[in-house]
Amino acid sequence: MIGAKKPVSIEDQVYRKILSSRKKKARRKSPNMTEKIITIVISLIILLFAFGCAYYYNVFINLQYNIEADLAQIDTQLQKRKNLIINLGITVVEYSKHERQIFTHLGELRAAVNGGGDSQALLDELRSELEGDEVLSAILSENMDKWENALSGLLAIAEQYPDLKLSENFRTFMAAILDFEEMIADLRMTYNNSVNEYSTITDQFPGFIFASIFRCQEFSFFQVDDSSRKFIRIDNDPGGQRVPAATGGEIE
Repeated sequence: MIGAKKPVSIEDQVYRKILSSRKKKARRKSPNMTEKIITIVISLIILLFAFGCAYYYNVFINLQYNIEADLAQIDTQLQKRKNLIINLGITVVEYSKHERQIFTHLGELRAAVNGGGDSQALLDELRSELEGDEVLSAILSENMDKWENALSGLLAIAEQYPDLKLSENFRTFMAAILDFEEMIADLRMTYNNSVNEYSTITDQFPGFIFASIFRCQEFSFFQVDDSSRKFIRIDNDPGGQRVPAATGGEIE
């Protein structure tokens, strides 16, 4: 009969049903697989971000503690240097006063000897000024019997004494200050190196992202001010007053 449909066999019907069922399952599975992939990717990103936060947080904290420790070391040495300068400065100045008193008596003794005055009273006064000075006392006790003129010998010792004692105080003073200056300079270099390491990590990728999240503070390099570039000279005037005088030139 024209136009009549050709009968479909049972095998074809079964095949079509199986094929249709597979297509439906595939359509149902496709969205689920995509969601799983997206979920996995998001989970990995979150995991990496959490790991990055933990890692960089520990790095930032460690570097900040290093910088703060370097600053504390610098402050400690600066305080020690200040105390040293004060104590040694006082020692030198006090001894300078002691010397000037001795020289005053020496001048009076010399005038008394030359003018025929009472030199014994002045000699006793000079000895009282030197009392407690182990160096002069030792020299005096060792050589008193050998001198024909005890007064002349005492004058010679006292006049030579500044070269023996006061210059040693100044050398000790300057050597100690120079040692502290070198130590402080080394500590400042260490501080600058720590700041450089910290700044490099916080400014580079991806560190700057985590630095922004944690709002990490900034640290500046140590820089000398203009006054530190000036050479400071400390003078001892004959009157015994220490006069600090700063020259205008810069350190070369």
